[in-house]
Amino acid sequence: QLAKFDVILARRLDCARRYSKLINGSGLASWLRPPPLPPGREHAYQAYVCRLTPPDDDETTLEQWHGRRNRLMQRLFDAGVATRPGTHAPHMLGYYRDKYQIRPADYPHSWRADWLTLALPLYAGLTAREQEWVCARLSALWPETR
Repeated sequence: QLAKFDVILARRLDCARRYSKLINGSGLASWLRPPPLPPGREHAYQAYVCRLTPPDDDETTLEQWHGRRNRLMQRLFDAGVATRPGTHAPHMLGYYRDKYQIRPADYPHSWRADWLTLALPLYAGLTAREQEWVCARLSALWPETR
């Protein structure tokens, strides 16, 4: 793989840019934020991690949107789209939570990242048509998660 690194990275960057364009140019952007790319920075996109953007930041809303994210992931899986949570917050794992009596709200940003992120399929061979299909599934299935 190392011999093909430049080609693989270039293809992944193309895919990431295409996802961002598809998300920002559609209704998806009303509830889904692509990964940020600060000016003057580069990203290798080991994963393409998006964040759901609930209208409110209270605990009840976060719980509801966490459930919606999980239902969306299941519906996408049923439609043939493999996703996963975008990140995990160590303080929410059983060992740390129980040993140190940590509550999710003790680390609110990590908690939100754990509950509200979604990694979309991303690999060097992903085609533009497949990405359009993934985004179309996101648009079609999101309303069903209410």
